[in-house]
Amino acid sequence: MNFRLVIVTGMSGAGKSTALHILEDMGYYAIDNLPPRMLRTLLDVSKSSRHSRVATGIDSRAGRDLLFLRPELIRLKDLGVRITLIFLDSSDEVLLRRFKETRRTHPLYFPGTDGVSKAIFAERNMLADLREIADCLIDTTDFRTGDLRNAIISLLNPVVGFGPRVLIESFGFKYGVPADADLMFDVRFLANPYYVPELSRLDGTAPAVRQFIAQDPNTSPFYQKVQDLVGMALDQYTREGKAYVTIAIGCTGGRHRSVSLAMDLFEYLKEKKWKVVLRHRDLARDLKLNERRK
Repeated sequence: MNFRLVIVTGMSGAGKSTALHILEDMGYYAIDNLPPRMLRTLLDVSKSSRHSRVATGIDSRAGRDLLFLRPELIRLKDLGVRITLIFLDSSDEVLLRRFKETRRTHPLYFPGTDGVSKAIFAERNMLADLREIADCLIDTTDFRTGDLRNAIISLLNPVVGFGPRVLIESFGFKYGVPADADLMFDVRFLANPYYVPELSRLDGTAPAVRQFIAQDPNTSPFYQKVQDLVGMALDQYTREGKAYVTIAIGCTGGRHRSVSLAMDLFEYLKEKKWKVVLRHRDLARDLKLNERRK
């Protein structure tokens, strides 16, 4: 069975909502606070909607229904469902501080009781069995920004092949630079096919234009450095949990040089198994502009 289920549970204030957002970025269909008895229904719905990876948060908010979670997990595993139960924890002191800072109400706190500390104590007892059977325990006590994301990626990455979605975009500087570019390369120093009569009316997708650009002695060493820099940057972006990366390559009109180099980089990253899309922002615009001028 290809269906995969990740259940996020644990102490309130330990980062469960953040974990679900991370899983959603990783391509999971995320549902928070699902009643445990609906897990089998979730499996049926996921089959009909073709969601092969689902993440759900189940914790003390379920109340007495939490008792049904363990039997449901056993039934689903008997059906061949791949399940990962992640338990998030943190020290009592840190949990108490987080509730004070966010001013959120603990799900087990009731007016007239002895405060959040008692609610944390009660929740620990309530979730003790789930903590024991969890596939992974993540302690967020000393976590900084991004640490939880890194931990979840490290846990599930071999299964889902997580990484940022990469857009490679060619453009023309005369039409303005892309506002959302994370990395930008200027290739206007390369030999320009526009000034070669038999190449001028073609664009960077034409084999003759691509060959002309490749023959420039500056192209190969520059492109090699681009590959190295992009590879290093994407590895770091993945580590930081960045969901989208835009790599912009620009020449004068966005018609020849930038198009050709963008195509090369697209094929390179595709071979490296990155999730990559290619877009030529100004190619059609520059062709029309030059046709009107002629």
